[in-house]
Amino acid sequence: MRCLLLALCLSSACAAADLVVSDCDDAAPWGKNATLETTTIKQGKGAIRWEFAKGPSIQTNQIPHDWSGGNALSFWLHSAQASGSRVWVILSSEDKTKEGPDYYSLTLRLDFTGWRHYVVPCAEVGKARSPLGWQQIDQVQLHAAWDPAVTIDPADVVILDDLKVIAVSDIGSGPRMTDEEFYQALDLQRPDLAAVKAAVDKHDYAAAAVALAAHLRQRREPKWFTNTWERPAPNPKYGTGNAEKIMKHEFTFIKGTYKPEGRIDWSYNAMTEGESATIEWNAQFNRHFHFKPLVDAYWNTGDNKYAQELANQWVAWIEDCPVLLWQSGNSPYHHAWETLNTGIRASSSWPDALFKCLDSPAFTPEVLVKILKSEYEHAEHLVKNPTGANWLTCESMGVLTIGMLFPEFQRAPEWRKIAIERLYGQLDKEVYPDGMEVELALGYNNWVVDEFSNVLKLTKLNNLMDEVPADYKRRLECMYNYQLYAMRPDRQVFGFNDSWSSNPQKLLEQAAEYYPERADFKWGATKGQEGKSPADDSVAFPYSGHYVMRTGWRPQDLLLHFDAGPWGSGHQHEDKLGFQAYAYGKTVLTEGGVYMYDRSRWRRYVLSTRGHNTIRVDGLDQRNGGERQTWVLPYPFQPLDNLWLTSDQWDFVEGTYDFGYGDRKQVTVPATHRRSILFVKPSYWIITDVLTPTDGKEHQVESLFHFAADEATVNGLTVATPTTDAAVQITAAPREGLSLRVVKGLEEEPVQGWANGPWRPVPTALYEWKTSGPSRVTYVVYPTPAGQASPVQAVKSLPVTTDQGQPASASAADIIFADGSHHVYLYADAGAGMCHFGGYRSDARCALLALDAQGNIQRMVLAAGKVLEKE
Repeated sequence: MRCLLLALCLSSACAAADLVVSDCDDAAPWGKNATLETTTIKQGKGAIRWEFAKGPSIQTNQIPHDWSGGNALSFWLHSAQASGSRVWVILSSEDKTKEGPDYYSLTLRLDFTGWRHYVVPCAEVGKARSPLGWQQIDQVQLHAAWDPAVTIDPADVVILDDLKVIAVSDIGSGPRMTDEEFYQALDLQRPDLAAVKAAVDKHDYAAAAVALAAHLRQRREPKWFTNTWERPAPNPKYGTGNAEKIMKHEFTFIKGTYKPEGRIDWSYNAMTEGESATIEWNAQFNRHFHFKPLVDAYWNTGDNKYAQELANQWVAWIEDCPVLLWQSGNSPYHHAWETLNTGIRASSSWPDALFKCLDSPAFTPEVLVKILKSEYEHAEHLVKNPTGANWLTCESMGVLTIGMLFPEFQRAPEWRKIAIERLYGQLDKEVYPDGMEVELALGYNNWVVDEFSNVLKLTKLNNLMDEVPADYKRRLECMYNYQLYAMRPDRQVFGFNDSWSSNPQKLLEQAAEYYPERADFKWGATKGQEGKSPADDSVAFPYSGHYVMRTGWRPQDLLLHFDAGPWGSGHQHEDKLGFQAYAYGKTVLTEGGVYMYDRSRWRRYVLSTRGHNTIRVDGLDQRNGGERQTWVLPYPFQPLDNLWLTSDQWDFVEGTYDFGYGDRKQVTVPATHRRSILFVKPSYWIITDVLTPTDGKEHQVESLFHFAADEATVNGLTVATPTTDAAVQITAAPREGLSLRVVKGLEEEPVQGWANGPWRPVPTALYEWKTSGPSRVTYVVYPTPAGQASPVQAVKSLPVTTDQGQPASASAADIIFADGSHHVYLYADAGAGMCHFGGYRSDARCALLALDAQGNIQRMVLAAGKVLEKE
């Protein structure tokens, strides 16, 4: 490949005085997994031999620490086999004043045998967190499993030699393709490129560019969603305010603005200071979201100045951001060629800009050739550097888009084939069979659904449906199913992890189009005007671990969405066994929600357990993140073993969190939390928490409930929101030492009592108690419509015994209502056997008797049992 050759050529421009990091003549500084190789070497007396079977890494800190005199890394690597395994080069540069490891990182692929010389510009080496700089490199490490999900191939053996920092005179500009390479990449045997071929045969590349530009403007296939020949008549009233700001080089994303005085610095980040520091500003800049105001202004006004500015910025980016010579991996981050940024440009902002502005005289033949060269480099970069989860889907969509929109490239059919194979595989490995993407974050899930859907839209638009597997659409159906069956009565879906709640209307309209036989999709797409409402009210998503308890689909119906699933492959919150609830036209129980991906205390809050409706211990959060192998269900996916039972009269679910409390580095409190929820239709929920520390020590437990209200009042163990709107009351069954308090809008860490959408302080109930062994607390959660108070007058704890009269591993409560009726409730551990409570006995995991004021049984709930009877 030319990139490799160019990198090797750079070594000839090295300065005379290179910095030798390690001549590799002594293996001792590299640790126990390294041995000295004296036969297969490149220079000196020896090299460092590393057999993966001996250990996952080698490292040394016996190095010069100031590398600032050079601008590229140079080293030789010998691979015994072309296994495809990855090797991470980790250069520690620790800032001890900040959390987390700080380092530079380069990812290599063992796709060769024998020696390979690497010359890697320092600018292409990624950064994780905040390394101090090249003037302070603490350690060099080579690691075969930096990603814990990677399985090491014990047959891999590499040899390292002559590690240096060098200075090179030029790292190149973009596009890296020469004219000769570009025209060789085109299929010049196509009849519609005859004029291009004639010019190329004469080596007249200027004439070839003119002919190619004419071809691109004249063709009517392939098509984008919106094409230049479809432009409407100019609209003199169209607002161009945002475009005028971009014309002045005023770039605003999120909370930061950049106004360069000279040439645009595409690596610039307007949000690098304080709590708001984030790479998201820079990511949006390099995804070229700012192209859209210029494109729309040209599209609607026809004024060429907007297209000219677009072309100028586009060419400047291509020139100033040459494709990486070596892929540095995607975590750490590279502003221009992180594959997510690359995929987004390739599949959305770039084609939209080109196909709407192609007829502008600003898009000269020279400009168009530069863009097409970069399109080629985008496709090859994405093909060679696949990642996973939603990134891989976006990357693949970028490759497919380029392969579809530019069939003039010889590689286009192969790009489409690779992309569709990856996307088809993603439907199997990125999406659980119940329809949620493995990150379990609704916003990212919905983006992925759109990407999968665009495959169908673009291939249909361009008559390439025969390239899509026959069952592709059928595999996608489950993702639309989730949207419908998780939808609240107000036509929103609760978002968990890093996701807002979302309106699924657009997706349901897609579903109705793709699956016309589904009357429930038609119902969802038409807002209930056509089709048929879903057959099931309450539903389990047994792979995602989401459980939706509802009374129906009318605006006043009740719904609780419980999360007892895996942590997710990305964008996760420490919130297992959390839930949100809706009743009588509004959300009544919410959570912290989403906050910008920055370094603020607010961001830490929404990620933490204290921003959710679940349990903390000793002020510590859950630590799902400490168990990476559990983030996603093992493939092939199998349903979770959570207990879920449903009927017309009630729903019951049980989930468990068992990774303890602490941080990702260690478990400070080994404990298990089990939560059950009984939905007593159509009125209320009963929640029981069982918290079991396993170290025999006493611990402080707090169970949190975030109210979607301005205020909440406390009366003993009852907390309630005002009845001026749909309200909710929570009453706990008493137990020794149980207390209740409400906090709201605490701003200093630990932040508490906030929620987003919009960001605001919310009253948050904290039920607190101490325990050194298994402890149980039951809560009655009763929502009411505006103007009505909760009918729950009291909740009393009941003793539970075994047949032998001993305390049973169960809890029971008597729920007393204002009209004199009451509900007797039991929740028992698995294997508890026959339990005696309140004058009744049952072998069920969960049981409830509804009694009228005279003590007559009105109905019974018997979940996972056979016996429920009076003593």
